[in-house]
Amino acid sequence: MKWNDRNCQAGHGIGGRTNNILFNEDIVRPQCYGCNVCGYGRLDEFADKLEKEIGRTKYKKILKSKREIKKYTEKELKEMEKHYKDKFFEIIEEKNLEYKEKRKYKEITIITAKLYPTRTKSKKILKELKNE
Repeated sequence: MKWNDRNCQAGHGIGGRTNNILFNEDIVRPQCYGCNVCGYGRLDEFADKLEKEIGRTKYKKILKSKREIKKYTEKELKEMEKHYKDKFFEIIEEKNLEYKEKRKYKEITIITAKLYPTRTKSKKILKELKNE
């Protein structure tokens, strides 16, 4: 099986874009682009399965924390990026999957969106990175 950066996305069993949801490993599962983007995460199905998988109590606790905002430092974000990259390649190796990198990004792609939440600033930084 060949994997690349378009095959798999991080699906979240709870809608919302706060950091408590985006970076909660208890609720993040792989989803295809069709389900995650076009199907808006298929939250009804996903939430039911997730609640059964992690338990009602834990699910409700995470759901309550949905509106809380966690602010990360640049150092924390860079550590998270390294952690998830390492974890990704560990899984690729463990499952003996072939990975073909399609795009090369500098260190700051996802971090940029978190450090500079205003769309104008994020777009400007990403445009500058693209032009380098």
